[in-house]
Amino acid sequence: MAQRVIDKFGDEEISIGDYVLSRGDLLTLIIMDFVIRIKEGVIKKESFETDSFYNGLLGFPQYTRPVEIDSYTVPGLAKWKSC
Repeated sequence: MAQRVIDKFGDEEISIGDYVLSRGDLLTLIIMDFVIRIKEGVIKKESFETDSFYNGLLGFPQYTRPVEIDSYTVPGLAKWKSC
């Protein structure tokens, strides 16, 4: 957005990251999702508190089974204990 518009009309800036969206409605959906998620009662508090963005940290790589897919394997530290 043009800086002069932000300076004149902006009360608050919200950053959704460093990338380009093809349309403004995508930005609107992202902001709506954020606002709805923080509204009390929409998401259980326990779920919200474990969200990767709750305490300012970004998410981390997620690994699921199977351990190997098309010769790509889960890193050693992320492997599950034997059951």
